Amino acid sequence: MDPSKDYYKALDIPESASQAEIKKAFHKLAKKYHPDLHPDDSSAEKKFKEINEAYDILSDTKKRTEYDQLRKYAATGRGFYPGGSGYNRSYSSGNLEDLFGNARGAGGVDIGDILGQFFNVGGRKKAQPRKGNDLRASIDIPFATAIRGGKEAIRIDGSGGKSKTINLKIPAGIEDGGKIRLRGLGQSIPGGGPAGDLIVTVHVKPHKSYYREGNNLFRDISVGLKQAVLGTKVRFETPLGEKVEVKIPPGTSPGTKLRVRGKGIASNGKRGDLFVVVNVKLPGKLTKAARQKFEEFIEEAGL
Repeated sequence: MDPSKDYYKALDIPESASQAEIKKAFHKLAKKYHPDLHPDDSSAEKKFKEINEAYDILSDTKKRTEYDQLRKYAATGRGFYPGGSGYNRSYSSGNLEDLFGNARGAGGVDIGDILGQFFNVGGRKKAQPRKGNDLRASIDIPFATAIRGGKEAIRIDGSGGKSKTINLKIPAGIEDGGKIRLRGLGQSIPGGGPAGDLIVTVHVKPHKSYYREGNNLFRDISVGLKQAVLGTKVRFETPLGEKVEVKIPPGTSPGTKLRVRGKGIASNGKRGDLFVVVNVKLPGKLTKAARQKFEEFIEEAGL
């Protein structure tokens, strides 16, 4: 907590803002300046940290009350926080508590807590060391692995130019462009600070027969005109090797979608379906006799 900083201004809210308004403002700005959206923008990263610091203080009722009290006291010209005007190290904790009138201020805030934060009264925690930068990598995985999940080896560059290979756990149902965060595998910090994270972007290789929309799988099936008119059955394998049989009803039109329930992708506790899109193969060149018979068929069928 630093009373010299204007946390209200950082979140672009008035000092009278409610907790709901504080939360709404934070989420709006956090989305705007999130480092994942600005990987090479140091100013965005700095702004994101300012927003987080402001929200940490203002979203906590006790911290907010302490912060407001310190700002109010500093405004009288007798500020005692480090860097503030009138700062006097000769004040003891008892003297300062007297200045506030009591050891417990408005809102039930313990002034001793405030003093301890700035003068090490009561042994306050030291500032946490800075975290290392996040590193980014990408990996291509088979279509089937994206559906079932599994492990894929990925090589990453470590500190000192050394590289290492890790087995990346792929969650079942991950989509193309999905991201996996590996804690502590990012850039390290000299002096013992926590390492950053490794963020891996997953690219899913296309399948020769299938494509997906959400948790649903789609496959195109071609049948002849006779099969479309009279009906038939088609058999094939899913991307995971499971055998499926689908009945093509008589009179199926081109572009018809047939649903096979529960044969899609399982993700986040839900399983999608498999859709078979029927394409009808039409005859190319007909002989004169075949054409005559086909015309008779069309007339009789009322087509």
